[in-house]
Amino acid sequence: MDFLLLIVGRLVQGIAFVLFLDAILSWFQEPDQFPRRYTRALADPIYAPLRGFLIIGGMDLSPLVMILGLNFLANVLLGAVSP
Repeated sequence: MDFLLLIVGRLVQGIAFVLFLDAILSWFQEPDQFPRRYTRALADPIYAPLRGFLIIGGMDLSPLVMILGLNFLANVLLGAVSP
């Protein structure tokens, strides 16, 4: 069971990293440029449930909320594994 929690925790951390990378790349690249094309393809379905109501003053806060939420989830999962 601990091994499964470790795998899921690391997977959640990886997804949070991809979201972070996509948010940073969005400042410098167009959506169709490499590597943003791929990070956006992975990130957009994750942002979709929050994107409609987390836009404040023209700024989309869904990446911030999802990254914080995923990091919290990863810490809970990985904290359950460590003694």
